[in-house]
Amino acid sequence: MDFPVPQKAIVASDVALPVARVLVDAPGTQWNPFYEYEVPEKLAATAHIGCRVRVPFGAGRAEGFVVGRSDRADQGRQLRPLEAVISPVPVLTEPVLRVCERLARRQACPLIDVLRLAIPARHAGAEREVTELAPPVFGASLLGTAGVWEQYDGGAQALADLRAGVPVRAGYTIAPAHSESDVLAPAIQAVLSAHSSVLIIVPTPHVAEELARDLRTVLVGEPLGVLTAEAPHAQRYQTFMSVVLGRTRVVIGTRSAAYAPLPHLGLVVIVDPGHSAHREKRSPYVDSWQVLRERADIEQCSFLELARSASLRMAQLEHTQWARSRIVVGSAWRRPLMPQIVFAQDAAFDGAPWARLPDSVFSTIRTALTVGNVLIVVPRTGYIPRVACARCGELARCPECAGALEITQPNAPAQCARCGWRAEHFHCEVCGFRKLRPVQIGSTRTALEIGKAFPGVSIVMAREAHEHHELPKKPAIVVATPGQIPHFSAPYAAAVVLDAGAMVRTAALNTPLQFFRLTMAVAARIAPRTSGGTLLIVGAVPEELAIPVREGRWRAWERTEYREREELALPPTAAWISLEGPWEAVREFLAAARGISLRESQAAVEDHSAVEHPMEEETPLDALLTGGVHQLLAHAAVLGPTRRPDGTTLTYVRCSEHNRSWCTRIIRLTRSEIALAGKRARQVRVVVDPQL
Repeated sequence: MDFPVPQKAIVASDVALPVARVLVDAPGTQWNPFYEYEVPEKLAATAHIGCRVRVPFGAGRAEGFVVGRSDRADQGRQLRPLEAVISPVPVLTEPVLRVCERLARRQACPLIDVLRLAIPARHAGAEREVTELAPPVFGASLLGTAGVWEQYDGGAQALADLRAGVPVRAGYTIAPAHSESDVLAPAIQAVLSAHSSVLIIVPTPHVAEELARDLRTVLVGEPLGVLTAEAPHAQRYQTFMSVVLGRTRVVIGTRSAAYAPLPHLGLVVIVDPGHSAHREKRSPYVDSWQVLRERADIEQCSFLELARSASLRMAQLEHTQWARSRIVVGSAWRRPLMPQIVFAQDAAFDGAPWARLPDSVFSTIRTALTVGNVLIVVPRTGYIPRVACARCGELARCPECAGALEITQPNAPAQCARCGWRAEHFHCEVCGFRKLRPVQIGSTRTALEIGKAFPGVSIVMAREAHEHHELPKKPAIVVATPGQIPHFSAPYAAAVVLDAGAMVRTAALNTPLQFFRLTMAVAARIAPRTSGGTLLIVGAVPEELAIPVREGRWRAWERTEYREREELALPPTAAWISLEGPWEAVREFLAAARGISLRESQAAVEDHSAVEHPMEEETPLDALLTGGVHQLLAHAAVLGPTRRPDGTTLTYVRCSEHNRSWCTRIIRLTRSEIALAGKRARQVRVVVDPQL
């Protein structure tokens, strides 16, 4: 049955707009957080929209945010008064609230879960210090030159649009010879000249500090705010309050800063969007890229994705015509701005074809050492981080805890990486063989091998990317893993990426994108080809992945990959939702979702809405036990389940991007009803856009 919608009635009061709509953050309000309260006369002047308040809730108290004021309330309901205004500063702005509401719907989660990411906890002392400061005086917004933008196709026009305040939505593919600050400085100057603000999101705090340091040398007199979750609470809240009060027009931060409520937002930028740090590790699993995309849509500002290689998400935005341009280096500038990229597999004869270190590695290092430092990149740290049976190739695992076995130093027995069990007498559980062979070679073993081949040359083992390394006066060899490449003032003369074949032979869907990202990140640390810079990639890399890396052309690969994923209904052309938990809980969840889907689908039919994929009503839920794909929900397919060793199951719900909002709405309604009913299906872990 349909319940009647409460009628609104005017509230008689001496206070103008006496009814406050409050978003309450309290247990039990996850799925229905909005409540109405009366504004007492003593709080009428400070209960601004967006400010923090304390309200009576149930038998106790709770905090929340005022999201609206009016003169009407639900008829027949006695309103309780606001207890206190915690802070009159409006920290929750209307655009940020709209972004959070959109993300909550997209991620099928409670609004309050997203809001906790957007608004940091209050620090009264930091707030008081910032509000007592004198009004800011910004430096003159001088228009800089186009700089490196002139070397990119479409760059000059995009910069002109930024100066004119025309929204630019584009993917910017940075050439290896250019840094992020080279690209961002002209863009920031253009946006500031249009009296707007800039928000830049980077993957790590170290990158944020480095970028801020580089930009301060160009944007003299412009205060830059650095906003990271890793900063001390007081410092972080000071920066946040500076943003709220308009004291900072340029903010650089990590994913927690993606919601920073900058006034007059003119440009949002995401740097290195493929980095895993851009995605929340816990519910609601929001990605910074999606936050900025929603902000650009709601606040009608420019959106730039700064990457060094292919981007399927930008290809999708172009496909849907949300983004209309791609800024890439001009053909005349491609060779001068890139190192020479060579694949060892292209050599007609390069020593033993199965050798991990073919002849080209030693010749490349030998030549480059006459000019400068050489970088060697390997996938893993350690000595031999993975071993297998020498006969059958079965990965060696610990009999106690099933952890992977590794060898930590020369002449040491294999031991478990998880519990430390030492395999003094290895015995393969599959074939009974007693010898091991290496599957992966770590950075420590690589450094020893290279050191033997180049006696007298200093070998530097990189531990952290931001760690300070004192290089010898003579050229040295630096051995590092992809996330630990040290950055020196002078570029490397050459670099060697080892075991590239192993990097592209994983089952992860985005393995090619991560391979592109790695190789281009290494290429950015090498001198350009005109200065003799060389990047050698060693390993069996498929030709379809080698071609775009050699030429620095990504569009053809993106189009091909996008079409293939579209045929297979894979992200980003389709929406996937994972359901993980005990099978009985997942089954209960799907049963509830099926009922809600049938109810909503029937309502859509009665409302004359089109149903693209009707639900197969006669297919039982237990059909999932056989695995495969079943049309159990309207507009969506259910895949699975996959049984896990720990007794849990993994099931996917898949739908087209066109039906994403429908599908996430069904999942969100299911989660809400299950939570209110207290069913065991609450154990199900729901992840929208999981890593496949």
